[in-house]
Amino acid sequence: MRAADHKTYFEFLNELRRESDRGLALVGGAFIDEKLANTLSSFFVSDIPALLQGKNAPLGTFSARIEMCFALGLIEDVERHDCEIVRKIRNEFAHKVLGTSFEQQRIADLCSNLKADLPDGPSGVYTPRFRFENAILAMSNRLFYRGEYVAKEKRTAKVWVDPESIRWRRTDEELPPDSQPVIALARNAKAGKP
Repeated sequence: MRAADHKTYFEFLNELRRESDRGLALVGGAFIDEKLANTLSSFFVSDIPALLQGKNAPLGTFSARIEMCFALGLIEDVERHDCEIVRKIRNEFAHKVLGTSFEQQRIADLCSNLKADLPDGPSGVYTPRFRFENAILAMSNRLFYRGEYVAKEKRTAKVWVDPESIRWRRTDEELPPDSQPVIALARNAKAGKP
C-alpha cells in the first residue's frame, strides 16, 4: 500500500473494529461494494454513472457488481465467493431491525464459509466476528487498487463492421463489386415506393 494511503486506511480499519456488529457488517460491506463499483467504472469504455448508481441502475446492487466483476474477469473466484458471503451477511444486518449479531447461527455459519486466509490457518479458533473482520481486511487489501490495475486494460469502443461496407447504395449510381452479396429492395414503379 502506498504511504499516502496508509493513514486513511488504518484509520478506517480502526474505526471499523470499534463498530457494533451491525456497523461492522454495513460499513465493511459498503466499502467492498464501493471498491467493486470503482473497479467496474475503471474498466468500462467511459464512465457511465447510470449503470452503477441510481434506483434503476443495472449494476447498482452489490450482487450485480460482484457478478459483473467476475464475468469480466476483474475478480477471482475466491474473491467472488467471499464478496458474496460478505453481501449475504450485510443483508442479514441491513434487513433485520433487532437482535442480529455475529453469534446468530445463520451468520456464524456464513462466517465459517469465508475463505480469506486466517492468522493461524483454518484450524485456529476464531469468533464469527473476527472471521468477518478478517475477510473485510483481506478483501479490502486485494481490491484497494484494483480499479487502477484494471484501468490499464480499460475497454475502448471498437468499430466491428466498416460502415462503408454495409451502407445502402443505389445500383443506378454505383454497381456493387462482382463478389459482394447484394440485398435489393425493388421499387414498385406504379406506387413509387420501395
